[in-house]
Amino acid sequence: MAYIAALRQSNRATWRDILEISDADTGDLIDLTGARITMTLCGERGDTLKASTDDGSINVIDLGKAEFVFTKDQMSGLCAGSYSIGARVQRETDGDVEQLLEGSVYIYEGVDRQ
Repeated sequence: MAYIAALRQSNRATWRDILEISDADTGDLIDLTGARITMTLCGERGDTLKASTDDGSINVIDLGKAEFVFTKDQMSGLCAGSYSIGARVQRETDGDVEQLLEGSVYIYEGVDRQ
């Protein structure tokens, strides 16, 4: 079961956040040891950012918790506007792929240009 998100983020700052992943039935945090987690941010103009445990832009930091980061340089390449976001996890234990997150992100033009 995917969580539905509606987020806002500046295109002039690093975007670092934590995904908390729990069992939908029990609420227990899921062991993410060895899991492959991917996230994609897609704009209407074809601009895309990707993060993954494969490249180190997503890291498992604790039981049921993974941190992702899009750098300021990556974010500055995005124009202000609405973007779709999705994240999936493939657990090492059974190989199943689950949709973690899907939703929208409004990227706004950061004011400080220093």
